[in-house]
Amino acid sequence: MRGKRDHPRYLRELFVRINRDGTMVQTFLSTLRLEAHEGTDPSRIAVETRVGDAQAGRLFAAFHDWLDGLRHDGDATKAVRERFGSRRVLPATELFGPEAEGGYLLRATAISQCLVLLPETADDGIEFGSVEPLFYLPW
Repeated sequence: MRGKRDHPRYLRELFVRINRDGTMVQTFLSTLRLEAHEGTDPSRIAVETRVGDAQAGRLFAAFHDWLDGLRHDGDATKAVRERFGSRRVLPATELFGPEAEGGYLLRATAISQCLVLLPETADDGIEFGSVEPLFYLPW
């Protein structure tokens, strides 16, 4: 457990890591609920802030159509929940293919419109291990 003296160092380390490895995303509400230890967690659609308007629109439309289809198909919803598992981030490329680069489905443990996704390790840009709300950042 970190003490009060370690907090500033932790923030400095987080700031460096975010600048080096972070992916900033804008999030939107989602109708999908994901299995959790007790009950379910909400999910959010996330789109990288660096993608263009056209790609962001395509991602949002793909998620909207997909989520609309899930509402009427219990088997598909169950399959998605199993695929998501305990992860915090599911890249849209796993759902829609390589043309969906820049989109994500998140386990919404933090309610913020802007988040930073951090890879599990510095070299791994696919498996995200941390989702940091921007109000925790030191700027």
